[in-house]
Amino acid sequence: MDDKNKDSKIIETFKLKFEKVDIKENWRKYKLDLKENFNKYLQQISYSPTKPVKPEDLKTTIKKLIRTRKSRSLEAEIENVFIQTNCCNNRGEYPYYIAKNKKSDNCTQVMFKLPYGLNYKSIIDKKHFFSDSMIAHVNIENRRGLLMVEVIKGIIPEKYKYNFNYIEYMGDYIIPIPIGVSVGGEKVILDITEMIHVLIGGLPNSGKSILMTGWCDALLQNPNVKLFVIDLAMTDFIHLKNHVIFGYDLNTAEVILEFMIEELEKRRLFLVQNNCVNVIKYNEKNPNNKLDYIVLIIDEFAFTSPRRYDTKELKRLRQKLQGYVMDISMLSRKCGIHLIVAMQRPSRELIPMEIKSNFPTAISFKMVNNGTSMTILGNTDAVYLSSIKGRMIFQLGSKQMELQAMLLEQEEAIRRLRMFDKISNKIGDQFDPFLQFQEYEHTTKRLLPR
Repeated sequence: MDDKNKDSKIIETFKLKFEKVDIKENWRKYKLDLKENFNKYLQQISYSPTKPVKPEDLKTTIKKLIRTRKSRSLEAEIENVFIQTNCCNNRGEYPYYIAKNKKSDNCTQVMFKLPYGLNYKSIIDKKHFFSDSMIAHVNIENRRGLLMVEVIKGIIPEKYKYNFNYIEYMGDYIIPIPIGVSVGGEKVILDITEMIHVLIGGLPNSGKSILMTGWCDALLQNPNVKLFVIDLAMTDFIHLKNHVIFGYDLNTAEVILEFMIEELEKRRLFLVQNNCVNVIKYNEKNPNNKLDYIVLIIDEFAFTSPRRYDTKELKRLRQKLQGYVMDISMLSRKCGIHLIVAMQRPSRELIPMEIKSNFPTAISFKMVNNGTSMTILGNTDAVYLSSIKGRMIFQLGSKQMELQAMLLEQEEAIRRLRMFDKISNKIGDQFDPFLQFQEYEHTTKRLLPR
């Protein structure tokens, strides 16, 4: 039976009950009783009158289709964010699902095809909306003409104790160092030879020193690495002064950087004479006569800025030091010399763009303004980091991820150094850093291996 016929039959049935009522005498009372009794009658028979259905717009229709797909829950979540953030073209077309690839238990890659009129950058810029809405870490990239949305479910731990052993990674990496831990406590280990040079920025007590202390521990375990440290603040790495070639002021920094320039020129000439592209290729061809890799760590690099108010002599010295760093960062990529430069509040005045452009790897801890975040990362993501100590953004080229630095307290670092001295039959307390430097400089004049 049609809805209209059903409605008319109900009304006729109800009217039969009021046929004998005199309408003319009390019309208002009759009208109210009629309406009240009519509603009660409809409730008794559980009847709801039909209403005209408004035509749905495209957004509402897509939302209903997405929410009813139980077998594709992850794609449905992503497409819901597309709708909420208006990731569509002028005709109202949204990215549509192509394929899904499950990399691990908590990591899944979902591929989408973009309609005409919608570009990748407009979606990549909104990746924070995806992370917040899905309560996961989300990476968005352009993969062979398709939009790849990588969803990593889980939580980054707020504290993770440092635990690194070089022996576990010596077969797969040349100079492995622990970058941090990602979602679910998964370690991220990378090779400095792939990172080339690293620029680190972070406010005081944000975790910058903890990260670099762990790196020093990892580098000291590596027998193929000579470690140089310039700590111009002379606070965080003082425990290393008897174990590495250590600089603590602008004068000792000048000596070390001048040595780096000389070593750089010798290595460039040496590689040309041996017809090798870089130190890695040379060491592969000559496994019994390898060249050492050199890692130079410069903390509080802002002290080398010539814009600081000082005497003319100090300004010239600071300009000279920045010139050395610029030359090393430009030319040392293939010579086995790698830089790790750190500062608290990076800015264009403190680190010129000529130096910054030579650092393909950047690490930023919590920043308080957009300018410092833009200087080190090229975006404002560091401003929105949580205030958890050790939480950072790691950027290598176009790839970026949020990580938690491994916690290595200075007391634990000193204990590990003493244990390392016992294993290597060294007594660190008897080392003189300048004598050690002179010995190393003497043995490297002819580029002899260790």
